[in-house]
Amino acid sequence: MAAGDRLVAEIEGCAPLAVAATKRVINALDSHAQGFHLEMVEQFPLFTTEDSAIAIEARMKRRKPEWQGR
Repeated sequence: MAAGDRLVAEIEGCAPLAVAATKRVINALDSHAQGFHLEMVEQFPLFTTEDSAIAIEARMKRRKPEWQGR
C-alpha cells in the first residue's frame, strides 16, 4: 500500500468532527501563530461532544471507536 493510501485510511478512521476541525484550521492558516490560535478555537469544543466520550470509552476498553459525528 502506498504511503498516500495509508494516510487516507488513517484519516478515514478518525473522528469526523476532529477531521473537519483540522481541515478548517489548515485551510484558514496564514501564520504559525494563527495556526495555534485556530487549533485551540476548533479543538477545545470537541471535548464536549459525544465522539469525545466514545473515544475515551473505546480507549479504556481497548477497542476501536464507533464515531457518531456528534
